[in-house]
Parts: sequence; C-alpha cells; structure tokens
Amino acid sequence: MFKGTQTLKEQVKSNLLNVLLTQPGERVNEPNFGVGLKHYLFEPNVDIDSLNTLINAQINFYIPEISLIDTDINFLEDEHLLFIKITYSINSDNTVDAIQLNFNQ
Repeated sequence: MFKGTQTLKEQVKSNLLNVLLTQPGERVNEPNFGVGLKHYLFEPNVDIDSLNTLINAQINFYIPEISLIDTDINFLEDEHLLFIKITYSINSDNTVDAIQLNFNQ
C-alpha cells in the first residue's frame, strides 16, 4: 500500500520525482511532461548541459512552487552510471532541501 504525503516538503519531493522519472509522452494529455532520466543510461555521449537545461525547464514549468538552487549531474558513460543532485528551496517558506538520484544499469 502507498503512503500519502503529509507535508508540503514530502509533496514537493514526490512531484520532483514524478517529473524526473516520467518518460516524455508517458503521461496522458501531457505529452511534454517528464525528463525520462532512466533513458539517458543507455545513450552514448550524453550532453550534460542539454540535460541540465531540460531538467530546469521541466521543474520551472511543472513545479512552480520551488526555486532551483543547483543541479549537479555526473555521468560515467563506460559504467552506465548517472548521478543527479538537485538542490532547491520551497517558495512558501524558503526551506532548502535536496534530492539525490543514482541510476545504474
């Protein structure tokens, strides 16, 4: 059984995970929603700057209740490892939080 979110901080993290993990075209009636991070594991020559721009645009559009502070992306192509850390603040109370995602093949 899924546990619901109880606080704004939990809801923001849930929304952020949804945006980052959803593959574009996967969400009904929202064909542009999502970054699809897992897709990048198998792509040769990932352009980190383009990925960073995409993440920023998706978060700014779909999660306007937060402000991005920093996005740190590391990709080890030979090992198919992707590490992403996103630091943000919640606009309503300026709480700073971060989320770390680690993907491997």
